[in-house]
Amino acid sequence: MKNLIGLLTAGASLFSATAFAQPRYDIRTTSPLTSSQESVNYEFAISDCSDLKSVDITTTEGFQSFLASEAKRPLTSAIQCSFSFSTSSNQLYSPSVTTHDVNGGTDTYSEQFFEEIEKPKLSLSNVSVATVAGKQYVKVTLEASDNSDLSYISLRLSGIRASDLRAAAGVVEKALDTAFARTPGSVRIFPSSDDQTVFEFSYPV
Repeated sequence: MKNLIGLLTAGASLFSATAFAQPRYDIRTTSPLTSSQESVNYEFAISDCSDLKSVDITTTEGFQSFLASEAKRPLTSAIQCSFSFSTSSNQLYSPSVTTHDVNGGTDTYSEQFFEEIEKPKLSLSNVSVATVAGKQYVKVTLEASDNSDLSYISLRLSGIRASDLRAAAGVVEKALDTAFARTPGSVRIFPSSDDQTVFEFSYPV
C-alpha cells in the first residue's frame, strides 16, 4: 500500500508540473522596419495554445480581442498558433499582447523593435543526410542574424546527384527533374526565440 501511495503521489506531481507549463511567446515583424512607415505588421506566436481562450491586442483599428478559434495553426504542430496584426502611433515599434486562458489566468507580453539599419546575414553551415527511424532526410543547418529581429528564413531545397547533373550537361534546371529531394516551393523557418541564430531544416529523401 505504501508503494502504491508513493506512485500516486509521484504521478500527481508530474501531472501538476505538466498542466501549469508556461507557453513561450514571440512577436515577429512580417515586413521590414523603415523610418517612413506609419504602421507595422506583426505576428504573435504561442508555443502551446491548448489552454488559450483569447488574446487582446491594440492594433491600427483600436483595441481588439481575438478568440483562440481565430488563430492560425501551422501544419507542423497541433498545439502552436499565431495571430497577425498591425500597430501604429505610440505602439508602432512596441507591440503588446495580453493572453487569457480557459482557467481565468492572464499574461501580458511585449517587445521593442528598431528600424532596420543593415541587411540580415545568412550563411550555410552544413548539409548532410541523416537516417531517422529507417528513413533518410536531407538536413540543412543555417546561421542567420539581424540587428533588429528575424521574422523567418525562407528556404527552397533541391538535392541533385552529381551523376544526374553531369547527364544534364551541368544545367541545374534540367537536372532538377531527377532531384532526389525537392521542396514543392519555399519553406519558411520561424525562430523559437529572439536570440536564435542557428536554424535546422530536414526534408525526406
